Amino acid sequence: MSVALQLAQRLRDLRLERGWTQQQLADRAGLSLNAINSFERAERFPRADSLDAVLVALSVEPEVVPELLGFEDVGPSGAWPSAQRQLVLQRLGTLVEGKSTKFIEVLLDVGQQLAPHFDDR
Repeated sequence: MSVALQLAQRLRDLRLERGWTQQQLADRAGLSLNAINSFERAERFPRADSLDAVLVALSVEPEVVPELLGFEDVGPSGAWPSAQRQLVLQRLGTLVEGKSTKFIEVLLDVGQQLAPHFDDR
């Protein structure tokens, strides 16, 4: 499953677990209904600030971010293709802007766990 689809499905599940409508999540996150709808349908990947607003509204801890981005799907021995590696690095880069030390530590830990799966090409 792609990163965008993984995130879309998980965000929808988290919202529904709370019994919220898309409008309620949008209001709590300070985003438009259209934005939440687009995220949940994987029509667009949220910018770092939008993703952060949604995660805060859903009370999601930073430790859950790797799962939301689909990192648990990385195989135990296979290297990631360069295009997928670039996407992951780009998303990680945007996620750390203005974040707490704890949040960055979690992402660094994830990066260390994923490093053996990156090809060097």
